[in-house]
Parts: sequence; structure tokens; C-alpha cells
Amino acid sequence: MTGFGKSHRSPSWYREPGPEGDVVVSSRVRLSRNLSSVLFPHLLREEGFLEVRRLVGEALRDALGDAREEEGLLRYDWEDLASDEAALLGEESRLGPEEGARGVSVFLLPGMDLGVEVNARDHLRIASLRGGLDLRRAWAEADGLDSRLESLLDYAVSLEWGYLSAEIDNIGPALRASALLHLPASQLGGGNKKIGELVEAANHRIRPFLPGEEAPGDLFLLSGGSEIGVSEEEILEKLEEITRSLLHYEREMRSFLFEKKRDFLEDQVCRALGVLERARFLRCDEAVKLLSLVRMGCAMDCAARVDPARVTALLFESRPAHVRMRLGGGEVGEERENGERAAWIRSGLDGSPG
Repeated sequence: MTGFGKSHRSPSWYREPGPEGDVVVSSRVRLSRNLSSVLFPHLLREEGFLEVRRLVGEALRDALGDAREEEGLLRYDWEDLASDEAALLGEESRLGPEEGARGVSVFLLPGMDLGVEVNARDHLRIASLRGGLDLRRAWAEADGLDSRLESLLDYAVSLEWGYLSAEIDNIGPALRASALLHLPASQLGGGNKKIGELVEAANHRIRPFLPGEEAPGDLFLLSGGSEIGVSEEEILEKLEEITRSLLHYEREMRSFLFEKKRDFLEDQVCRALGVLERARFLRCDEAVKLLSLVRMGCAMDCAARVDPARVTALLFESRPAHVRMRLGGGEVGEERENGERAAWIRSGLDGSPG
């Protein structure tokens, strides 16, 4: 399959709380690989892109075996995607925001939040996402597929440098890992400086996850890079260590605010929930701000009757491409988009099928 249809599945990690899920929304591990017999992507012409797509696709089908026949391997080619379809894959973290139309494809494996992006900055990028702080499981899934593909494809590898890439940052183990964090109390308590110090001391990076001003939804992406001479295990261990430091700091801030400003916090959460349950039109920035407050309230027993997994899913399902795709895609108009977003959130919060 090369286009969108009913077979497209939303990521299961949207509704998968996972370990430490009150703060850590998801964990992601990505492996970058290149083929020894083909020029790096930035040097390829169209026929080269098509050849890489063919080689990787055949290897994936061979690697999956019977599972492919049972559930289906999905393939999306950039040139066949409408703008909203490409944007949806980006919002689902399945397609890099910087990727263009030059032969890029995304393969999604059956029944798993595991996929392969082809012809991006590298010939193939294997990515696994899991809910919560679950870097080891994400790594195990990505590594398992990588091992099967390596037996079928001729990877570009150096005994001295490790896996080769046109980007020097990707040479070595060629592994990049990240954790998506929800840090509302740290933002309310003015903890940006402390967070920056913790991340900088660990030589990692942190940035707002969603586009816009002042970190919409209080979501931040914490990431570490691949380093020559550093093992995959060490990369994951370092990221998990700094993630736990930020996790503990966020929980300390929640406890402090709850103790010192309980009435204020409960008021903010209840107001946010009231708007979300009754509003007929919601802009994206407004929706994610209110959902962030309710998600924090779930963790602090200020919104006990609300399912936190549903709130997490709504944070992502409220984004523009998700909304427009539910309406059929294309130009739907701001009023209709905001109306659909509000209706979807009301339905999600009252437990109705989404």
C-alpha cells in the first residue's frame, strides 16, 4: 500500500501510559543505516532513490515473513501523499519535518510502533516509539529489526568508525534516543533555568516539542546524540539518567505547588476541564494548553474522574493535520477545524468512542 486509507493506524503509544507516564510521555530510539553499494542520499539521482526504496522494501518483506501476510506492511511514498497526509506522519513522529519529496518513503510495521524511513538523511532510519520511560524496550525492538535487515542488506560499516553516514554526527553506533517530557509544574514554578542547567551538565539537548511560543502543551523533547567510541548501552544509560533527574524535579515542583497553591492549581485544572467539556470551538494552541493542565491534574488527583491516557491521546489528536484528516483533508476552513477539534475532545473526555 502506498497511500492513506482505512488501514492507517494511529500510534499505540498515544494511549500507552508506560513507566513513569505521568511525566515521560514517550521514548524513541532511532538507528541510522546506509548501504555500502549506493551513494549517500544527498548525492543520489531519482533512479538511485528508487533502487534504495526497492532494496529496503524487499528486505523488510523478507524479514517480516508470515507477519507481513497476516497484518500488512504499510508503505507511504512522499510523492503520493497529500500535504495533510505528510503532515500527519510528521505529527506522529514517523516522518522527519525536514524531509522533502526526493524519494522518501515510510514503512510501518504491522502491529508495532516501529517504522523505517527511507531516503531521508540516510538510506534507512529505523525508529521505535514506546509509551513512558521505556528506552530499553524501544531499543530492543529497533535493534531486533536492524539485525534482521543487516543479514539481508549490505550495510556501510567501518571496523574503525562503526556505521557510516554522510552526517558526521551519525557515525559510530548511529543511534539517537529521545524522551518526550510533560513539564507543566516546572513551567508554572519558573524552573526553566534549573532544567537547562541539568541538561547542559549532561551534554544533552532539550527543546519544545510542539511549534509555537512558550512550549505549547508544556511538552519538551530531551535528546542525546550518537558518539564514536560510545556504546548503545552507554547512550541509553546517559539519557535515562538525565530523564530521571528531570522527572524527579518535575514531581518535586508538583508537590511544592500542590502544597503551597493547592486552591490555585485545582481552580486552573477545573476551569480547563470545564472549557474542554463544553467548548464548541477550540484553536490548537488553546486546546493543548488546557489539555496540559488537565493531564497534570490527573497526576495530582485534581481530575480523578478523567482517564489520563485519553488526555494524552487528545494532546496529539488535536494537532492540525490530525483534525483535518478526520475531516477528509484539504482546506477545511478555520471554523470547521476548530469545531471538529472541540467535538473530538468532548467525545474523548466523556468516554465515547473516538
